[in-house]
This record gives sequence, structure tokens and C-alpha cells, in this order.
Amino acid sequence: TATAIAPNALLTAKHCRKATTLETLLDGREVQVREVITDKNDHAIYILDGVTFKDYVPFAPKGSVRVGQTVQYLLPDGTKRAGKIVGTERIAGRTGILMDIRGGHGNSGSAITDEAGKIVMVLSYEAEDKNMIGAFPFAFRAEDLARVRGE
Repeated sequence: TATAIAPNALLTAKHCRKATTLETLLDGREVQVREVITDKNDHAIYILDGVTFKDYVPFAPKGSVRVGQTVQYLLPDGTKRAGKIVGTERIAGRTGILMDIRGGHGNSGSAITDEAGKIVMVLSYEAEDKNMIGAFPFAFRAEDLARVRGE
């Protein structure tokens, strides 16, 4: 699963995608991957050639994630799953953010948004308690995000 974050960019979990020069969109179109930007926390941005997304999702302000916050993600069929941020846990040497939302195989890479519809995280894993999901904070370099956004 991936989410459009700029006219020519998709955001996903790094573990979801193999490095490739070709990407297939939901409508079946194949587009060229010009660049892949990754961070240390399981995130990847794919910069694409030959596509312009009319609609894309903005990021929430840095530092806006808090315990008790309502968040949601969409399944590929458009179904919304919502819950709250309940805390953190250490996993694989990193701090994961736990949410009381049921996950499922194939949902990794989905954008997790706040109530305003802005991206706060990306679904990275299903927690040990199968009724919870986890995500890692973004760790992209500021200059990479500015370039993706055309700033």
C-alpha cells in the first residue's frame, strides 16, 4: 500500500517494496521510478516519472503525534479503520508507536492520518496484540522532504 504525497511521489513502508525501476499503479498503469528516498525507520518515498496525481495527502506538522490522539487508515477497498494512539514500545532497537487499531496482512505502508486527514505515520507492523498496529516516527532529512514537496 502507498499514498500519494506530492504530484509525482508515493509514500510507503520500506519493507513493502522491492527496489525497482517500474511501479504499477492501482489503475494498472506502469510508471518509471526516478528515485527512492528512504529513512532509517522503515519509510520510503518513490519519485515517479510519467504521472501527476491530482489529489495527494499532506503531512501533519512535525511533533503533532500524541498519546490519546485519534488516527485512522484506509484499507485498499476504501474501508476506514480508526482508533487512538495508546503508547510506545521498543521493537528492533527502535521506538514504535502503538495504536488500538486492528491491522491485517497487506496493510503495511498505509498512511496513518490525523482527524484533519494529514499524514502522521505509516503503518509498519502488527503488534503482538493483534488488535493493535505500530508505526515508527518519520526520519527523513528535511532537505529530502522539501525537494519532494517542491520547496
